[in-house]
Amino acid sequence: MVPQHTGTPDESRRLSPEVEAQLEAALRLVAGPAHALDVLHDAVRAAAADARARNLRAEELLVNFKEVEARLGAPLVDNASLGDAERSRVIRALIEAYYAVGKTK
Repeated sequence: MVPQHTGTPDESRRLSPEVEAQLEAALRLVAGPAHALDVLHDAVRAAAADARARNLRAEELLVNFKEVEARLGAPLVDNASLGDAERSRVIRALIEAYYAVGKTK
């Protein structure tokens, strides 16, 4: 049997409240009628940088993302204008930004 994460992460394993709010606001905008992709891009980069600064692992960044998404009622899955493909792109962007922090292009 695979153990499942059922509790909330302790505060030291979370994104900062400011960055969490930024990510939540961006997800709300993207789920709405006007896709604010620049806002989402900025929020994803901020979340990745914040996770790195707080020594969170990549999977903990994704847990934080899922908690923000859950607070919104999972709009990236339920919204007709956005679906699983969009959600997957956001998750991929989070992971790529996480590993790109500190690297120059």
